[in-house]
Amino acid sequence: MATIEPNSGEIVPLYHPRRQIWVEHFSLNNTQIVGISTIGRATVRLLMLNAPTRILERQVLIAQRRYP
Repeated sequence: MATIEPNSGEIVPLYHPRRQIWVEHFSLNNTQIVGISTIGRATVRLLMLNAPTRILERQVLIAQRRYP
């Protein structure tokens, strides 16, 4: 899978969890997942990883010490 990077117009592949290492593409800033590579940023944006419902779910899991 891939998406178009809005600034450059380039086609960027999405993160593949079986072939790539999470920490090379993302970091966690409190409850927000931050893309630190082109692939990470594209994945966060396309999959809406920081949608309000996902952030709320992470807050609950962090409070229960079940995330990350």
